[in-house]
Amino acid sequence: MDSMTYLDFAENDYKYFMHSYESGYVANNMAANAQNTVEKYLKHLIDQYDHDEQRLDLRTRTLRTHNLSQLMNYLSNEMGMEIPLRVKRDINALNNYYFNARYPGDNSFFVSKDDIEICKEGLDSCRELVLSVDKEMRTKNKEKELISENIPIVEDEEWDI
Repeated sequence: MDSMTYLDFAENDYKYFMHSYESGYVANNMAANAQNTVEKYLKHLIDQYDHDEQRLDLRTRTLRTHNLSQLMNYLSNEMGMEIPLRVKRDINALNNYYFNARYPGDNSFFVSKDDIEICKEGLDSCRELVLSVDKEMRTKNKEKELISENIPIVEDEEWDI
């Protein structure tokens, strides 16, 4: 069995969130789960596609953070990934749910239906971006492998039957 990735765990968590959402639940754990799931999606891109040894320490520290803004900044500033402003806003809206919706404290609260909608929007925006980038990167990596093995790349052809 291939080793599991952040994406595998994120997709599993996404299914759980969506099942709860579609069942009409409104619960603090859903908001915390949404932030944690987005965190896994973003970490997937860093873990799988950043292989620059010169920033290994920074990469390792970044993979330990729970701060979504910090993860997006790493993707943008270190890896040169373009994240649309709308997606950044949607993701940043989830940034404090993990702790504030899970543990008692000065900033704790119980989430509302609106909070769950915000979480769903952020989760969907992030997932769409990550799946798109992941597909693009896998294609590029496959092309690099074929080139290094001197195997010609053949475009898909349409067949008329």
